[in-house]
Amino acid sequence: GGTGKTTIAAALAVALAATLLLAIVGTSIGVVSGYFGGWTDTALMRVTEAFQTLPNFLLLLVLVAVFGSTITTVTVAIGIVYASRLSCALGRIGPDRVDDHERIIAGYGLPTTLPVGVDIGELVAIMGRDKKAVDGLTFILDGPDGPEVVAGIDPSVVAQQLEEMP
Repeated sequence: GGTGKTTIAAALAVALAATLLLAIVGTSIGVVSGYFGGWTDTALMRVTEAFQTLPNFLLLLVLVAVFGSTITTVTVAIGIVYASRLSCALGRIGPDRVDDHERIIAGYGLPTTLPVGVDIGELVAIMGRDKKAVDGLTFILDGPDGPEVVAGIDPSVVAQQLEEMP
């Protein structure tokens, strides 16, 4: 009975703790960077930029370790690549960030392309039934401040990016 609820509660607790820890670390880095400026600011920004790829890296590491190359892992891998392309199309990230996502996924030997013969219209319709889609098509997308929920995305943009997937 309660195993699913217990697992969700534990996952939320871990997510909250991680968010608080990252907020403290991020604020501390920002304060030090702002206070000292110059080369300290530049060095801290480069380190911060290097760590921006870690969330996807860690997600993939966990997925591959837990599931191996199962359909779930493959689906998430393709979804991460697609979400980065959609983020770029919406102006949230640049092409270099998309390349980072694709390089990390490909580095694990996971696919970065849609399977042949996918019905784009059907896929967009399925996305519209997602539980996050309370205000039109909704995705969790990378952006300047990290992953964020982005609602109300134009279905034609979603379809266009799916069609442009290699």
